[in-house]
Amino acid sequence: MRIFKSIFLFGAFAFLLTSCLGDDRGGEQTIYGNLPVTAVLVPAEINPAGSITEMDVTYLTTNACQSFVRFDVREDTPSREGRVYNIAVSAAQQGTDCPIEEEEKTEVLKFNPSFAGEYMLNFWTGNNEDGTPKFEKVVQITVPEE
Repeated sequence: MRIFKSIFLFGAFAFLLTSCLGDDRGGEQTIYGNLPVTAVLVPAEINPAGSITEMDVTYLTTNACQSFVRFDVREDTPSREGRVYNIAVSAAQQGTDCPIEEEEKTEVLKFNPSFAGEYMLNFWTGNNEDGTPKFEKVVQITVPEE
């Protein structure tokens, strides 16, 4: 009987601790998505394979609540032009009551290829009318040997 009482008290205590935790914890909702790239500035000299080359990537925010999170880089199927990467600017938006104000912002993409050769970097610029992603900012670079 003592065991059942202990289990009951433990269960009641656990319930009291977690019952105050609802879905709305008092904070604003965070929305994640991509922001369109408007420009890419590639340095005149590309560093060799195994070294970082920094590129300035400019993107467009549509309100004051959006902020940069990271670059989403995905390798695509290699083509005749070499290795292909699709790159998007991932962002977060805190809340939904945000003043509309378009602003271009710039972040540094640290490109660190493992191999020398040709690379095609496709930057996400939005979606087509049918909802498929479009990559209209295309950068082709040649990475030299180490």
